[in-house]
Amino acid sequence: MNVGVGLKGEARLVVGEADTASALGSGDVNVLGTPRMVALFEQATVDALRGMLEEGQSSVGMRVQIDHLQPTPIGAEVVVVAVLDKVEGRRITFAVTASDSGGLVAAGKVTRVVVDVQKFMSRLQRRLTPSVIVDRRRVRHARWWRRDRERRRPPRYHRHRGSAARPVA
Repeated sequence: MNVGVGLKGEARLVVGEADTASALGSGDVNVLGTPRMVALFEQATVDALRGMLEEGQSSVGMRVQIDHLQPTPIGAEVVVVAVLDKVEGRRITFAVTASDSGGLVAAGKVTRVVVDVQKFMSRLQRRLTPSVIVDRRRVRHARWWRRDRERRRPPRYHRHRGSAARPVA
């Protein structure tokens, strides 16, 4: 991974009907929707990392923080700029801003994690496979979970040889 602070990426969009809050189901107005803005933020960070990661590596989104400050009408162009702010091991944090002809529209941070694609996909496959078949550690974990769940049940009471009620072990 050959990335450094200050690395920049950009994404542009001319807002269309499909990009509006009403079309995306995030509101009732025909202006750029926040879900589309988040996608633009991600697109700009991916653009910044393009060609900077080693063979077999990619990055995945981990956290998005956004302040959508102003509406952008249909037909306006939005320019999103992502600047690499911090690198902590495999975590990469970008400061991202979006503007249109009227000025700043949104600002925020996007955190991505660099992953080995092959390992990432094998972990995904294991997650989708029933744990009993996958490996013994998960089976053991499932047993512990079941045992712990049973311990949390309220005790059952019954009459024992005519004496006062007491819990069953």
